[in-house]
Amino acid sequence: EVFTRTEITQKSGNLADAVRNSMTFPLAFRPIRNPDGRYLFDGAVFNNFPVDVMRKEFNPDIIIGVNVGDVAFKDYPYKKADELITSTLAFLGTSVADTTSITRTGIYIQPNLPGLGAGDFDKVRELIGKGDTATQRKMALIRQRIGRRVDTLDLQRRRRAFQDAAPTPRFVQVKVRGLRDNQNGYAERFFRRDGSTYNLDDLEEGYYRLAADDYFRNIYPRISYDPAKQGYVFSVDAQQNNNVAAEVGFALSTRPIDNLYFGIEFKYLRNLLYSVGANVSLGRFYNGAQGNFRINVPGRTPFFIQPQITYNQWDYQNTGGVLGRDVLSTQVRQQDTKVGGQIGISPHYRSRIVLDMGAFYNVDNYSNTSEVNSSDTLARTSFKGFTAALRFSRNSLNRKQYAIAGRRYVVSLRGVTGEEFYTPGTNSLLRNEASRHHDWLQLRAAYERYVPLKKDKHAWGYFGELVLSGQGRFLNYRSSLTSAPVFAPLVDSRTLFLDNYRSPRYVAVGLRYSQPLFGSFEWRSELYTHLNFDPLHDDNQLAMLSAKLSRPFLTGSTGIIFTTPVGPLAVHATYYDAPNHRFAVYGHLGYILFRSRALD
Repeated sequence: EVFTRTEITQKSGNLADAVRNSMTFPLAFRPIRNPDGRYLFDGAVFNNFPVDVMRKEFNPDIIIGVNVGDVAFKDYPYKKADELITSTLAFLGTSVADTTSITRTGIYIQPNLPGLGAGDFDKVRELIGKGDTATQRKMALIRQRIGRRVDTLDLQRRRRAFQDAAPTPRFVQVKVRGLRDNQNGYAERFFRRDGSTYNLDDLEEGYYRLAADDYFRNIYPRISYDPAKQGYVFSVDAQQNNNVAAEVGFALSTRPIDNLYFGIEFKYLRNLLYSVGANVSLGRFYNGAQGNFRINVPGRTPFFIQPQITYNQWDYQNTGGVLGRDVLSTQVRQQDTKVGGQIGISPHYRSRIVLDMGAFYNVDNYSNTSEVNSSDTLARTSFKGFTAALRFSRNSLNRKQYAIAGRRYVVSLRGVTGEEFYTPGTNSLLRNEASRHHDWLQLRAAYERYVPLKKDKHAWGYFGELVLSGQGRFLNYRSSLTSAPVFAPLVDSRTLFLDNYRSPRYVAVGLRYSQPLFGSFEWRSELYTHLNFDPLHDDNQLAMLSAKLSRPFLTGSTGIIFTTPVGPLAVHATYYDAPNHRFAVYGHLGYILFRSRALD
């Protein structure tokens, strides 16, 4: 115990707590709060080879001592010193093991661990193998010193008898401690049950819901038996995170879509959890802001209520230069504002059903021709109205981008009603202002899944998406595209305005493959094809429907990804089936993420 520098011998109580305490080390592994309220650390802080404690407390006939705590290098590692220093500082307090204390009556094992340390979690199999090799060398001595032999069948019967004597696994109570009383009560409502007892599924569901809520931290579970209640008690130790959380992020790119992100959120927990948040994104291509207020209500079916306002602006620009960072002109500028809210329930900690409603106001400025001069006035289409959507989603992907495990699916049904207003620009053939009313329903379904293969060394993923929208034609071809759903399979797809990838109705499928290379590097390739139903085509700037399927459009990318603490560093060679943007090389550092559009 580091505060009073007292050595604690754990010889009774909860075995899981004892093991977890022995894993705790300053600056490396956080401590847990024990039932008596104390924080304990690995005994190696004071005594790295506690033979004396073993003899005093347990008086064994034979002691087997394994030393893995001595110096890791016989010679100073000049070439790797800078790389190793951060993983070494945490262990400066440990003493060198006094291996002579085991004496000749014991058995001493010293695995050969050159260049390996306590932080090498990615080399577990190698460490186990070296330990096994060192033990096998001493096996003859172990058999000589330990003469007792136990029949394996008899040992199996004794173990089964011990297990059969254990009480029936009935969980009669859930307790949360470490917070204020009303906050503990809030957390306990994450755990649901049928009848008077909890089953293991109830406990798993509640625990992961609690762990996923970033208001809480240092979540630690315990199981104990209560003889008076003739059942088990599942207790959780939890601590409150900071009420105020701030986020800063950025994305750098080889194209002019760099972005800065700032966000702040305040949370307040009593009987319910209240949160107020605001965030903003700033960049040449994308600017956006959002403010929200949220109330979380736990219970058998947890739900939330969240009023919010969202603003987005995208500038699709004609660019030049070797890396495409020189902005020549603005091709399309889109803005949308949405004021509304969401009501959601969470039937499972990874799934959500959300009713999304709000009033929206979209403004699109665009050129009706591919050639744009700086003196041209862009045509303008505004669309305002009301929308509501019911969306079901489930997500277990392991990353925000470039996932290699898990799955995600989304099914949504959206209704839209609104009024379109058109103002011509310099190059518009339709010279008069006009308006048109629109009503439509839209079904959208997407699914992706990743399957690790060969001991998680590489992974295949597959993807599918279907969009069926009753959205009609807007007053011209370009405004029909700016208002249409977008197929965006690659990371940079949403930063490009490609006619073939915008359609009210389409179906898409794709394959993804990821292969680790070395360290944090991996190679990733993706290939997609999509078809547009009743595709739009340009007829003197008017939108016309083709009563047929489009030809299959192909999209692909291959590249290298390096995982950094601030997000992925990636370089891709990409292909889009579009006449104005086919082959390209694209790189970025950080996450390329955007808020949802008003009608997504």
